[in-house]
Amino acid sequence: MDNYWTRKAKLSRRTVLVSGATTAVGVAAFALGCGDDDDDDAPAATGTATQGANTPASGGGGGDSEPTGQLAIAIAGLPPTLDPHRTSGGGYFPYNWEPFEGLLSRGDDGAIIPGLAESYEYSDDLTQLTLKLRSDVTFHNGDPFTSEDVAFSLERLRTPDFKMAYAPNFARIENVDTPDAQTVTFRSGEPFPELHQYLDSYFYVVPKKYLSAPGGEENFGTTPVGTGPYKVTRFATDSVIEFEAYEGYWGTKAKTQKVALRALPEASTRIASLQSGEVDLIWDLAPQFFEQVRSNSDFELVFSPAVRVRFIMLNLRGQGNAAYKDPRVREALNLAINREQIANVVFGGAARPGGWFAPKGIVGHKEAEPYAHDPDRAKELLAEAGFPDGLEIDPLAYASADPEAMYNGVLSDWGKVGIKSTNAPLGADFVDVLRSHTAPMIATQSQNVAYDGASDLIRWLRSDGGYSISDGSLDDDIDNAAGTGGDARATALQSVFERVYNEFLVIPIVETDNVYAYRTDRIKAWPQIQGWPYPRNYGRIEKA
Repeated sequence: MDNYWTRKAKLSRRTVLVSGATTAVGVAAFALGCGDDDDDDAPAATGTATQGANTPASGGGGGDSEPTGQLAIAIAGLPPTLDPHRTSGGGYFPYNWEPFEGLLSRGDDGAIIPGLAESYEYSDDLTQLTLKLRSDVTFHNGDPFTSEDVAFSLERLRTPDFKMAYAPNFARIENVDTPDAQTVTFRSGEPFPELHQYLDSYFYVVPKKYLSAPGGEENFGTTPVGTGPYKVTRFATDSVIEFEAYEGYWGTKAKTQKVALRALPEASTRIASLQSGEVDLIWDLAPQFFEQVRSNSDFELVFSPAVRVRFIMLNLRGQGNAAYKDPRVREALNLAINREQIANVVFGGAARPGGWFAPKGIVGHKEAEPYAHDPDRAKELLAEAGFPDGLEIDPLAYASADPEAMYNGVLSDWGKVGIKSTNAPLGADFVDVLRSHTAPMIATQSQNVAYDGASDLIRWLRSDGGYSISDGSLDDDIDNAAGTGGDARATALQSVFERVYNEFLVIPIVETDNVYAYRTDRIKAWPQIQGWPYPRNYGRIEKA
């Protein structure tokens, strides 16, 4: 099997090549360094919290020169709101990470670096995390950023009616202390050693004063105010989001003055707009256009590996088929799938067969072969489990925006060994179904922007996790691993993922790449964060 991070550029003119670089936290106090440690299992680097080669990922990286020019990017569609706390999934990151920031950020290697906070420190028992905030940050309306905004943001993102996808990741925080404007302390009733990892991607800081004023909440979804390198100047939900570089940004300047994200729902229209010069770059490129772009020297096609796993989860609580309780049936469901074929046919090679539930780059990852495609053995297992003639299982529920061809491939493979199921695509109610914890069988994807395996274990496999339909058999193991810090953390998380792997508790399908293409007469490069599963850093796009 090709190595996830270092595979050769077999299928594209250019592939982003990266190496593992996620840090595990220890029990002492740490100042934030430049984030250039490539050891997955090493303690966080110590040193002075400064911007270096790994400038905050949301900060543009344009140096001291003023931003110039403009770029147009074609995308499939736009979100209904730009309020980052009213979002139901990680797919909103490409729209939120320009105007908003977290307390911490990530360098190009994926390691945690300074953001709105200059440093952080854990208590010895890992139940408290204290951060020192920058004093030179303002929101886009000129209001100063303080610890009060942090406390307000936490409570707001945890508002149940908002349905913020990653709110469950902050459930362990019990109190927030703000002793002064530049200090904030999160307190938990149990060890929470990966909290700092969530404070980049999951934790959007919003302005308390602005949102508390009359009209603030009503207008925030269309005219948001953040601290990021770009401010929103126009938002038309059916056509465009326009960003402009924020002149008062505390970090390094963006390279480009204006960036427009244009909604072009049809894949053929997006590629035509790139060819005509109407847009400079497109992301989420459809596989049928790979060769068309790859064969033309005027364009660059890029596959950027991402910490993204598409998988199927079985309900083991009793709402699903009783046969799911039998590990032989779960193994048969896995062995029946031809993952290599799905990766090549459905994704045009911009994917790899899925196996270990924590992909490379995640704390808790371990090199393991994907489950073999062995339909004969799958039939034997079904017979051993009492289903010699096969069995009929629940409909496969998934978001209607997902590639139906992938699920058709899975259902076809299952059918060949006697497992009968049907497609059940869901629309806007998909997240509500996830949160109900009652779906008999559901297919979705995990995009671990915390780079820490506890995030996925808690969200998907702990019995009270935000989207879990698990039976609780892993709860104690998950709790023990999630509370482990320092050098032992990776091994502790690996042990839980090993149970998931050996007991066939998840049906991984593929790990997929980000795919984008750009005009070489307009763009020289678009630096990506190692493993980051969404487009980010529009301000760092290097114009030709």
